[in-house]
Amino acid sequence: NGATTTSINAGPGTWTVLVTDGTCTAYDTVSVAAPSLPTATFSSSGTDCEGSSISFNDHSMVTNGSIAAWQWNFGDGSTSSQQHPSHAFGSAGAYAVTLKVSSASGCTDSISRTINVNPLPMVAFAAGNSCNNTPASFINRDAGAAAL
Repeated sequence: NGATTTSINAGPGTWTVLVTDGTCTAYDTVSVAAPSLPTATFSSSGTDCEGSSISFNDHSMVTNGSIAAWQWNFGDGSTSSQQHPSHAFGSAGAYAVTLKVSSASGCTDSISRTINVNPLPMVAFAAGNSCNNTPASFINRDAGAAAL
């Protein structure tokens, strides 16, 4: 029918839309609501040692609506879509853990925090000879350690 459509990006508010075909004109009122942006935030708890499980707790918020999706990246190639995942890092180091949240209206936010994972202590003990009911000697065979 030869209609031409013009699209604009309208901010929140009430808008009057004019449609004309060159002969007739019609109006409509449209309300545009601005969805709330989510705010991503999280905490972690547990022992920050290699191989130990660390719990990640989502505290993200959105004023109007709800958080619909969570995307975790643990910085070591592992990911999760759970709201409150746990993760064990296989080796010591600093890992940038990122949480990206999406609201039900499709808006997103993300936050990254560095998690420092500590190495396990080196242990290499040997027991000296001892008789029953006498103190035993333990020797730490780790380099530079003194005998106990």
